[in-house]
Amino acid sequence: MFSNKYPDVKLEIIYGNHDELYRMLISEEIDIAFNDQRRKFSDGYNNILLSVRKTFVEVSINSKLAKLKKITAEDLKNIPCILVSSDNQKDIEYEYYYNIMGFKGDYLFVSEPHQARLMVMNNQGFMIVDEGSMEESMFIKRIELCVNDFQHTKNYCLFWEKENSGYYIEELAECFKQVLKN
Repeated sequence: MFSNKYPDVKLEIIYGNHDELYRMLISEEIDIAFNDQRRKFSDGYNNILLSVRKTFVEVSINSKLAKLKKITAEDLKNIPCILVSSDNQKDIEYEYYYNIMGFKGDYLFVSEPHQARLMVMNNQGFMIVDEGSMEESMFIKRIELCVNDFQHTKNYCLFWEKENSGYYIEELAECFKQVLKN
């Protein structure tokens, strides 16, 4: 959408996990980041909420938990949490899911989402997914993740330094808004 509107503007798209993009943004290696919100909004940045996605737990259809309609971190304390992460991000992901999300059991790390889903299908643990992030499978049960009796959600936002605001960044933000309306 943006490239069609501004064909002479070169966009370089960089993929990274949450912390990699955060570090690149604050070190001014990138101008704008599209990311999930894991920190409190900063006054020095434009923080634009684009989408709120429901969070689910995926378990094997053979799991004893597959009968549940809602699930909590407490329900999962004796089942390994399967996380997709690069080697250099394992500690950061572990800290987030253990301390912030409250999953107090064991963790299994894999490098690819399809590996994680195969492990879930084989009843080796559970995986956290966001609404719309992966296709559902007939071998996996998707259950609402609840915190204090409410469905857990994750915010997806655009972030850029207020000092770095400009016409093209604002226009790119508008394109994101149009595509990712709640």
